[in-house]
Amino acid sequence: MLTFCTCNRLAAAPRAWLWPVLLVALAACGGAKGADATADVGAAQTDVATAIDAADADSGADADSGADAAVSGDAVASDGDAGADAAAIADAADVDAGTDAALLPDAADAVAGTDAALLPDAADAVADVTATAADTDTGNADDAAADAAAAADGGDADTASDSGSGADVDAAVAGCAAAADCPGAGPCQIAVCGADGQCGLQDAAAASPCSDGSACTAGDSCNGGACVPGATVPCDDGKPCTIDACDPAIGCTTSDATTACEDGNACTTGDVCAGGLCLPGAPTVCTDGNDCTLDTCLTATGCAFVAGSAACEDGNACTVGDTCKDGACTAGPSATCQDDTPCTTDSCDPTNGCSFSANDLPCDDENGCTIGDSCHDGLCQPLGPSDCDDHNPCTTETCDASSGGCTHTNNTSKCSDGSSCTIDDTCASGGCVAGAALVCVDGNPCTTDSCDSAKGCAFLANSNACDDGDACTTGDTCGATGCHGAGVLACDDGNPCTDDSCNLSEGCTATANSAPCNDGNACTVGEICGNGVCLTGQARACSDEDACTSDGCDPVSGCVFLAWAATACDDGNPCTADSCSAANGCVHINTAQACDDGNACTQSDACQAGACKGSNPVTCSAADQCHTAGTCDSATGTCSNPSKVDGAACSDGNACTQSDACQAGACKGSNPVTCTAADQC
Repeated sequence: MLTFCTCNRLAAAPRAWLWPVLLVALAACGGAKGADATADVGAAQTDVATAIDAADADSGADADSGADAAVSGDAVASDGDAGADAAAIADAADVDAGTDAALLPDAADAVAGTDAALLPDAADAVADVTATAADTDTGNADDAAADAAAAADGGDADTASDSGSGADVDAAVAGCAAAADCPGAGPCQIAVCGADGQCGLQDAAAASPCSDGSACTAGDSCNGGACVPGATVPCDDGKPCTIDACDPAIGCTTSDATTACEDGNACTTGDVCAGGLCLPGAPTVCTDGNDCTLDTCLTATGCAFVAGSAACEDGNACTVGDTCKDGACTAGPSATCQDDTPCTTDSCDPTNGCSFSANDLPCDDENGCTIGDSCHDGLCQPLGPSDCDDHNPCTTETCDASSGGCTHTNNTSKCSDGSSCTIDDTCASGGCVAGAALVCVDGNPCTTDSCDSAKGCAFLANSNACDDGDACTTGDTCGATGCHGAGVLACDDGNPCTDDSCNLSEGCTATANSAPCNDGNACTVGEICGNGVCLTGQARACSDEDACTSDGCDPVSGCVFLAWAATACDDGNPCTADSCSAANGCVHINTAQACDDGNACTQSDACQAGACKGSNPVTCSAADQCHTAGTCDSATGTCSNPSKVDGAACSDGNACTQSDACQAGACKGSNPVTCTAADQC
């Protein structure tokens, strides 16, 4: 309820709306404080008069200021009854609304509309306050209700009267008969109707369920009249290549990531997310630069370097037979650097190995037919031979290396008989004998060959077929200027991995290239040429993003997606309906069908929350008075039948036994009744 109990702050407000608000506020103050607050009401009325005079002074003082003052004065001079004062003020509001029609044509409108920004919901507030003021009046409740109704409806103050015509409106706006008459409340508040007929709000019970309007929280509950958000809804789908988030309007969302990931294979690097999957990167290059280890890669742990025992090179050229041991190269024995040559100086350099440097020392070539022997370029060389030449080409001069004497022996060496048309002339008996006739062939198909004894061979041009020496021409023919080709050789070998050309000396050549190619395997991509052949490309990534298919690749047809068998998602649980979702894979939905919990002692088994639960257990009652209730065997469903302890009381149904007791599960009578003769007759 809107209540104004301090009027001094309103004194400087515009007079156009001041009167109705002040009057209603005074009435509310009177109603709130009761009859014991007469002095306070009188002071408030005096403040009203002062505020009105101040407003009149600010606006140039209208002709109605006297009347206003009179009304206020009458109110102060009243008998002190707070209800009477409120009624007087309310009536004064009616009079003033009419008297100041020129300045305030519609007082209620001014309150509810003109200053809406200063007094939100003014009409409702005035209606509530007026109704309260009316309750403190001299008993004319209908008059106050009429005034409140007129103010709430924005009616003209001139038309508002004390006739009681607004009573129904007042009840509809401010009063209630039951909680159903009160406006709705928030999710954690309950509308109530008080004993005074006024609507109010009551907080819902703490921990009552509610909704905070966000799909990203669960288990929201009430606390102190407000809906407190519950726990955050978990949206992690456990997949490293999806981005999980939550939209308050729709809940969990998932999108594909493009970040780096780990495909579980330590022999690939640069794995990256694509299409919600982790695709393998390039193969890991495993090399430690050590010739004494075998470099390999294990998918579980990555690079592995295994020590070997192969031959190696320790980097010292002065050792031989180096071998690997414990992953390192071990030096072998020292190299032997000795060439047994007197004209070299022998040594070894760790970088270059054995070195035999030539010297220029004197030496002996052990030949008596040479003179001035000395070392040159690592060899023992003579300064010159002994002179034994007789100038006959058909004798061979020799010198005895041991004695140094000359001899002249006929030879069969080649010689010249003086004719240019013989060849292979040969010595015989110390003279030159003519050899075979000279064959004049210049190897030029474009000449005719002949021989002149004085000049030798002669070669005359012709027009025969020939070879121009250019392997890239065809149809070569001799002409005046030599041999010339008539056409060009075709060199296309039909191989896309070679660049075909023609070499003048060799003819057609095919040079390997690195152009894109097709290796004929539909399961590879990015093939390129190498060494004249099409190299195998990278493995094609085959994924249909369907969790219910097995993705593979056929070298002929390419990617193959095989649907899972109907039993692939069977979890072996009779209480779930198993299926496969393309997005999530196997799905297991709980059912409520009949089942067998494996316990023969339950008679009504049914699926509950994904498990088989038994109910209606078998009741094992005692078979008779000498047995106790048995227990049920879960395997067979049969009840046991245990006997009572011997001596337990029972009745064998025979009145002639007086001491009946259970024995071995049966009721046995004893101490029979003795029937003696009543008398001697």
